[in-house]
Amino acid sequence: MPGPWTDELHALLLVGTGGTIGSVARHLFGFLARLGGLPADQGHLSTMAINATGSLVAGWLLRQFGPVNSAAFMFWGLGFCGGFTTFSSYSREFVTLMRDNRHLEAGAYMVLSVALGVAGYMAGWALAGKGG
Repeated sequence: MPGPWTDELHALLLVGTGGTIGSVARHLFGFLARLGGLPADQGHLSTMAINATGSLVAGWLLRQFGPVNSAAFMFWGLGFCGGFTTFSSYSREFVTLMRDNRHLEAGAYMVLSVALGVAGYMAGWALAGKGG
């Protein structure tokens, strides 16, 4: 029977499926970075790149496929980008850098992560190229 529950189930499936794919892609990105020689104590650089890339894609998607409740944005924006990017890893890595007395690196990581995320989102929005 159509109605709000059917619509919400559809949304949950879109976001959940996209999130699953995004989470797997995030893990694979980190694995490939380590396989490519990124030292274990520099894993936060991979997280920063992931978050900046995910923000760029999210900005592009919202402008291209908005509004937020569109099926495309639910799958790719909320789902995939939400699963691909990670605030929890960012927070853990910041605290680890601080705990390891790498204060300057931790501060740079904090500022650059936020700046690159916002800049990535704005660049994605601009790249979508729609008026408005």
